[in-house]
Amino acid sequence: MLDEPTEGLDPLVQEAFFELLADETVAGPGPVPAFSAAGRHRAPVIGATVALGAVGFALNFVALAWSPAAPLRYLSPFHYYTPADALAHGTVPWTSLAVLAAAGLAGTAVAFRLLGRRDLAP
Repeated sequence: MLDEPTEGLDPLVQEAFFELLADETVAGPGPVPAFSAAGRHRAPVIGATVALGAVGFALNFVALAWSPAAPLRYLSPFHYYTPADALAHGTVPWTSLAVLAAAGLAGTAVAFRLLGRRDLAP
């Protein structure tokens, strides 16, 4: 049986953590439906999705480690997803939450547009 990850924390901190987790669930897969709608085979879609996540992570890492690249951190979703801050301070960074939600909605909108143009007949 798995332990509750926020067991023993203040209820406000728990709420902030789960709000951020819910938003990452919306924003993280934002590009996935767009890639899925654009591709016809699973392997390239999965590869593109994993590559996008790896590039985003690397971009954030380089931006944090190398000061000349610091402005690039805003291009990575990992810059905006900070559940540790919510746990430490008990507040939700609403600006980051809005950016992640916008990214998720944009990916979903692109997917609907691509699917509308795609011929789904066999």
